[in-house]
Amino acid sequence: MLRGVVSKTRSVQGIVQSAIDIKKWLEEVPGVHEVRPARCTLCRAPSRRPGHTLGIHGHGLVRRDVWGPVEEGETPEFWDLLIRRYRCLTCLTIIRVGPRGILPRRRYGGGAIAAALALWAVFGQEPAVVRDTVSPWRHVAIETQTRWASLGRWAFAVGEGHLWPLRRRLPDGLPAHVLAATAVRALVARLPQSTMGPLRLAEVYGAAHGERGRV
Repeated sequence: MLRGVVSKTRSVQGIVQSAIDIKKWLEEVPGVHEVRPARCTLCRAPSRRPGHTLGIHGHGLVRRDVWGPVEEGETPEFWDLLIRRYRCLTCLTIIRVGPRGILPRRRYGGGAIAAALALWAVFGQEPAVVRDTVSPWRHVAIETQTRWASLGRWAFAVGEGHLWPLRRRLPDGLPAHVLAATAVRALVARLPQSTMGPLRLAEVYGAAHGERGRV
């Protein structure tokens, strides 16, 4: 067992994304001082106040799986991350901090999910082809070889604002394809260097990571 890894929490909020990307985080987990959150995610108490002791302390590490490719063209893999945890001394909330590009309660990274939706709904690839590009699972049941249920689930999760917060609520009843395509284009449109040209998959990864999943 890794020293400092903890498994029990009292109150856990969503993962705070740091400025460090997944690849760099995998190479070396940042120190406790490097990614300490500025404020508590629940009570908003500051971590540092002049003349006071720290209000948010390091609280060990916890393992987190991340699936899929980290960047365009990479082979999808099962990544094993160590996420930093902090404890707010004001309200006792446990705050998790990880690399940018991961999403709460999702095994796949944000870039992998965005890329899958783009390949399916924008570039028109078949679900089985998308799965081969994004999923690290090499063996699937015969009855599901031509489809991938995750695409529909992700599309509707996007429409409900569960993956990336949308600037505006999408109309009810839109097909999964439309939800997915709309979310991907809105995500890429947030990039500072966004253009009106054809969508590029590298932009999708960059938007999902660099924009920290905010649409």
